[in-house]
Amino acid sequence: MIKPLLMAVAVIGLSACAANPEKTSANEFASNTEVELGYNSVKIAGSKISLKPTAEHGVKASNTVLYLLSELPRDNPQDSYSYVFLDVSYFQTSNEFTHAKINSQLIDLEERKVSSQMCNDNCVTNQWLKFPVATADIIDAREQGLPFELLFEGSSKGLKYVIPAVYIDGMMLRYKQANIDLNTINGQAGNAAVVATPVAAKAKSQQSTAVEMTEYWFGKVSSAEQESFISWALKNRKKISSPLKADSKEMEMLAYWFAEATVAERSELLTWAVENIN
Repeated sequence: MIKPLLMAVAVIGLSACAANPEKTSANEFASNTEVELGYNSVKIAGSKISLKPTAEHGVKASNTVLYLLSELPRDNPQDSYSYVFLDVSYFQTSNEFTHAKINSQLIDLEERKVSSQMCNDNCVTNQWLKFPVATADIIDAREQGLPFELLFEGSSKGLKYVIPAVYIDGMMLRYKQANIDLNTINGQAGNAAVVATPVAAKAKSQQSTAVEMTEYWFGKVSSAEQESFISWALKNRKKISSPLKADSKEMEMLAYWFAEATVAERSELLTWAVENIN
């Protein structure tokens, strides 16, 4: 059973517009990675990215969107499996993709919903797919990227792609930070599910990760640090334009999670902080 303090509902939501990995840094991908903290695991969902094939054999792609979903145990994450989610559109052929190939291994594709076809001057087939991949392969691809290929039944060549290294690196950076949070919470929180006052009475499932963690770390700093944080947060509530002077790990974490909150959440957190200062 997951402890109430560690229940983290990600509210970032996968963006309707897929990111261009060629123009996005690892840190940006990290900040856009959804996180759900469990007691002994971390679930991470990367943002959607738009991919172009590195090679096309027997089929021409129209559009491809991808994201990764991983649920990683705190111990030995490389022993787990992750999922690649794909929305792929391609100009009409008589076949549909049935397999993915990674490291010479054929993997059955799973349909997330029934494929469709749209015709104008040309007919385009749309497939919504997913397939498992060993997390160890993803971790190993952090520097070079992860190549894979989509194949029709019985074909030896198809659409080749590479999941960009910068995308994988961003997800792993976010996982590392989340794991630090888990270690810190498990070491310090104890019975800290009730961090402070009225807001603690809200159902944790209704709070975003950023709100919950900001409230938690606010309760861990001194009164002087709380005042310093409020002064800084007031100036940076719309845009984080200056770093918070942090002389402790608690203040660093407080500033980090406040920066992760939306503008609307920051305003609510400021009101809450003023009401709950020690």
